[in-house]
Amino acid sequence: QDGDTVQLKIIGETGNCDGAEARIRHCITVHKEVLLRNKLGGDTHFVCFAYQDENERFCLKPGGIAPKLDGFIQGQRYRIEINDDDYHGQSEISEKTVSEIKDHLLTPLQNLQKLRDEGQLMADLWCHFGKVLVSSVDEEETINIMRPVDIDRRLVKLISKDTFKNKDKDAYWKLGNVDHDFFGLKLDHTQWRYDFAFVTPSDRSVRVKVWEGLPPGRDEPPVEVKNILRQVSLQAEEGIKAWICYPSTSCLRGEIMTPNSSYDCRIKLRAGYRYATDKDSVICMEEDTILSDYLYNCKFNKAYPRMELPDPNEHVMPEGFKCTFYRESNERMFSATVGEESYTVIVLDEKGWDSDTSAKRDQKQFGIRVVKDSWSEALLSPERYWTPEEILDQLKDYLEFLSFFKDCFLDAEG
Repeated sequence: QDGDTVQLKIIGETGNCDGAEARIRHCITVHKEVLLRNKLGGDTHFVCFAYQDENERFCLKPGGIAPKLDGFIQGQRYRIEINDDDYHGQSEISEKTVSEIKDHLLTPLQNLQKLRDEGQLMADLWCHFGKVLVSSVDEEETINIMRPVDIDRRLVKLISKDTFKNKDKDAYWKLGNVDHDFFGLKLDHTQWRYDFAFVTPSDRSVRVKVWEGLPPGRDEPPVEVKNILRQVSLQAEEGIKAWICYPSTSCLRGEIMTPNSSYDCRIKLRAGYRYATDKDSVICMEEDTILSDYLYNCKFNKAYPRMELPDPNEHVMPEGFKCTFYRESNERMFSATVGEESYTVIVLDEKGWDSDTSAKRDQKQFGIRVVKDSWSEALLSPERYWTPEEILDQLKDYLEFLSFFKDCFLDAEG
């Protein structure tokens, strides 16, 4: 933003200085992302506790200690599950839950519709499975049987800086999420995806998105890719495609807790334009060209699918650029049809690392993403006119498919 420039000098040990610089640059990029989200209507967070009726009873089941990466979460974590005596064997979604999620989705969709009418805005709406865990739990609570009203009191309904103002922080559980995998559907297509995140000298946060094994004849990036800055040429085998992009902008994230199932889910709404609006600015063109020339020398390990940055002894990372994230993902695509509705189920076997430039943390997880094809056809097409009501009218069918999928494939694997 416009204003005075303040020169900042960081002194101390090299490792501490590098870490401090990384955190300052991270704050700058986060601030830029907040400004962008505000242009798209903000970022809505919500928690939905999906129960059937007021008389159901619930208990807390241990879910493991928080990993070191989540150091701000202390102690044992728990998942809320239905009491065994009240479990009826199916994870149905109530009308109350459908209505609550609709209420949360309506305003973000209305904001995006207005912006979409002004330009070629794209959006995507989907869920992935996992387990929502709570922490800051009193020992006494772990042995109690609770009613829905007891749980609603303890959940953080709004995740914002104002949540804890003038309130007892210990009166609220904190939320976390753990992804899980499944087996059982017919495979349609498999591809590999590689992602790097860089911070540029001007403190832009950019992603390098690379695919190996896209469907034959596809030279463009997958339809859901947004905020494209430029394509990258790689000194690699034919069939590997890469683009520099800005990260997708999150407009909504909701945790849907389903205690009558072994799994919960997170719903996400993201938005952006197919091509970044500032991709032709002088700074973007200069930095993206430098980064693209550097990435040309990346290596691919075929024996163990992996993309590696250029050997630093041969190609030094350009001055002012920092690599903060890497992920390799085996993406398996499945399809399902229920009545006249079709769905795409994407299973992601991921591993990689993130870094504050002073240290790296390894990561590994499975992810399961469920996409409603009719939503994608509407929301991802810049030419297609859609209304929030059209999207929300299909929400019940989508949530029922999620419940059906969990009953057949996830809880059955139990």
